[in-house]
Amino acid sequence: MTRAKFDIEKFDRTGDFGLWRIKMRALLIQHDREAALEVLPEDMEAQVKTELYKKAHSDVVLCLGNKVLREVTEETTATGV
Repeated sequence: MTRAKFDIEKFDRTGDFGLWRIKMRALLIQHDREAALEVLPEDMEAQVKTELYKKAHSDVVLCLGNKVLREVTEETTATGV
C-alpha cells in the first residue's frame, strides 16, 4: 500500500492559522496520529503513547516556519506546539 504525499505550507504567521490547523489535523489523521491531540486511554501502553506523541510532535514541527519553530522549541507535545 502506498501513502499519498501531502504538502502543507509551513506556518510562519503570514498565512491563515485556522486553515493551517485544519490541514494539520487532516495530516495527523492520514498518519494515524490524531489521537495525540486528545486524552489517551489510561490502559494504553506507555511506550505506545510515547511513540504516538513523538510522531505527532514531529509532524507538527516539520510544518512550522523557522521563526515560529524557534518560539516553540521548548514544547515537547503536539498540543503544546
